[in-house]
Amino acid sequence: MPSDADDLEVTDKERAMATQLIETLTEKWDPEKFEDSYREELLSLIEKKAAGEEIIATAEPETPAEVVDLAKALEASLEKAESRGSQRSA
Repeated sequence: MPSDADDLEVTDKERAMATQLIETLTEKWDPEKFEDSYREELLSLIEKKAAGEEIIATAEPETPAEVVDLAKALEASLEKAESRGSQRSA
């Protein structure tokens, strides 16, 4: 949270939209859905280095930060979640 988060004003509509989005997207935790690609890549590099291979680090290009309108993003997510919900019940 930004250091000035206490000064931010959240409308009732924004709070309700955020709550609805969270409730719509909440599901039981399934760790099988996720993989630790960082750990796998790191172990692969360690194995290559141990085998005597030369490791050349490549820098990823920096991408500028994109400013996102949170209210619009929440509305879009809710619309998407609602359309998925109506498709399931049909």
